[in-house]
Amino acid sequence: MYGIILAGGSGSRLWPLSRELYPKQLLSIQNSESLLQTTFLRLKECIKPENIISITGVKHYANVRFQLSSIVENPIVLSEPISKNTAPAILLGTKYISETSKTDPVILVVPSDHTIKDIGAFSEDIKKGEKLAELGAIVTFGIKPTYPETGYGYINSVTNKFVEKPDSNLAEKYLNDGNYYWNSGIFMFKASTLLEETSKCAPEIYSMLKNFDFSNSSEIPFTEFDKMPNISIDYAVMEKSDNIKMIELKSDWNDLGSWKSVYNESVKDDNGNVKIGHVIDQGSKNSLVYSSSKLVATIGLEDIVLVETEDAVLACKADKAQDVKKIFDTLKTQNDETYKVHKTVYRPWGYYTVLGEGKGFLTKMIQVNPGQKLSVQSHNHRSEHWVVLEGTAKVVLEGKEHILTPGHSVDIAVKEIHSLQNPYDDVLKIVEVQKGDILLEEDIVRYEDMYGRV
Repeated sequence: MYGIILAGGSGSRLWPLSRELYPKQLLSIQNSESLLQTTFLRLKECIKPENIISITGVKHYANVRFQLSSIVENPIVLSEPISKNTAPAILLGTKYISETSKTDPVILVVPSDHTIKDIGAFSEDIKKGEKLAELGAIVTFGIKPTYPETGYGYINSVTNKFVEKPDSNLAEKYLNDGNYYWNSGIFMFKASTLLEETSKCAPEIYSMLKNFDFSNSSEIPFTEFDKMPNISIDYAVMEKSDNIKMIELKSDWNDLGSWKSVYNESVKDDNGNVKIGHVIDQGSKNSLVYSSSKLVATIGLEDIVLVETEDAVLACKADKAQDVKKIFDTLKTQNDETYKVHKTVYRPWGYYTVLGEGKGFLTKMIQVNPGQKLSVQSHNHRSEHWVVLEGTAKVVLEGKEHILTPGHSVDIAVKEIHSLQNPYDDVLKIVEVQKGDILLEEDIVRYEDMYGRV
């Protein structure tokens, strides 16, 4: 059996914690591991690690690969050059597996933002699905609804037909009917089965698959991928196919797609509150309060979601948590950077935090983890001044090595080729002051990079 992890998406309904360049699947919301890492570890219980591939956007490729590298050596990660929803991702993942394995295996597709704690029960459900998939069915896993959720699609367990996300009245009817299940977004099928159903249900997409060749490379060419429609696998295939079989997922399950789901999944105090981070409360009930950097003090809240990050605060009624996506979309339309990045931005080598900025200058605190290094790079529009705060820095500037300890500094002129490295056992922290007319991350010319970003 093979596995496909869908690791794309922006996680807009978990804003302001989730941002476009560091979305929810890369976050550690409740555990030491990220949602992506826990997904991989879950699949590893029933699928060989070398048979698990992850598919993500080009913007997240380096972080996805870095996180999975802590679990398995040389993880297989396909990089989509542009976001096109789940149908192109799943179909290209299926084609990749077929061509590289030269077999017709059963494939399990899972999103990367689910929490499932009962791994044993999950594995048993997967074994049941595998038997149906071997017989030629597309298997979907349904979740018995516990409340009238409007944020999920549903499946009728009698007809095996998918239905779209309902309004509140229809969701209530589905709940009372007893035959409708939440669509978990987890699927199983033989590679040949999905391709055959796609040829029937979405022939225009099926005809494009011949333009992708994975026999010698895992690269997905932009020119061909850009022609793909932006469509989910539900709309493209599942809603039209007559070859769907549903299995109830008996294990616990939660889609951490909104703050309401985080609340439902978290441990609560005696008043029904979820408090994460530095939170002090007096008299609140049934509320979620999340602090990432500051003390948050609350008094007398009820049914409220309050989330604090370094540069944004979200406050809403709990039953309006699905509407957070509207705020995210508004910020994106206004080109407000808070939809895209945090003041603290994580990279495969560590992270940086923006300390201050103004006309012609930008100041950051940069942490480089032990054994990591930034790419060999230069800048066309800015100079940089580095001061070591903690640890030891190996700086390669125009081919010459400089070893800097706390209190020492170095100047990097415009267009000088340089690299910041930490080959030592301790964390390295520096302050970086940028000066120039253009102070953007895009002003990086990379020559070498251990994370494949050249």
